[in-house]
Amino acid sequence: MAGRSNPRDILCFQHCDRHINILCFAVPEVCPICRRLTNETPCRIPPYVIPSPFKHAWRNPCSVVIRPTFGTFLNFHLCKLHMSDYLVHFLETFFPGAVFDYDEDGVNIGSPTWDQECIVVDLRNEGLNQDMMRHWDQYLIYMSKSGIWTPLRYDTDRHNCYDFVLTFLKQVGLNFENWASHSKFSFTQNLVLPHTAKAGKYITLYRNILKDGYFCQTSPQLPGGM
Repeated sequence: MAGRSNPRDILCFQHCDRHINILCFAVPEVCPICRRLTNETPCRIPPYVIPSPFKHAWRNPCSVVIRPTFGTFLNFHLCKLHMSDYLVHFLETFFPGAVFDYDEDGVNIGSPTWDQECIVVDLRNEGLNQDMMRHWDQYLIYMSKSGIWTPLRYDTDRHNCYDFVLTFLKQVGLNFENWASHSKFSFTQNLVLPHTAKAGKYITLYRNILKDGYFCQTSPQLPGGM
């Protein structure tokens, strides 16, 4: 019964108690509840993988992608998600996909720092239509070559990656009567936070498992709704 999966996969199973889920990276040899060998006794629910909220940015066109300023989400030193600790940038649709982001170096295209898995907000689920998608690349190239998003103009508080994102959303046509592109606050509250909240639950599970190699959770709290 004991076995391994992708090192970053979270497994969930029930062994002897239908009210307790056991979460782990690899099924333990001994059940932490009844202390019986898992490879010699049946499971109530066989191990299955909890879907990760993190994706590769370059595989998700027409999206806003989020990554930590330092490290990765699963090894980041903070225990909670605070938007001030993350960079919010774009993925454009050329093949292979490349992230356009803006920082103190100006506009970066296809930076290797985006090779890690990120939080992805697919704008095709947020009102982006086919006409907007046709102009997506055109507007990204235009913005990257304009004199507005230069290293000299970068300001941590007033002219940063958030402003780059919001300006692009408005330019591509997402400044409608919806919430996403009106302000940094509404953009964060309505578009970004639902995704970071889901990621936060996954990160909490991941770190709890790191402590002992497993984590027991009462079944109503099963992260299937993550």
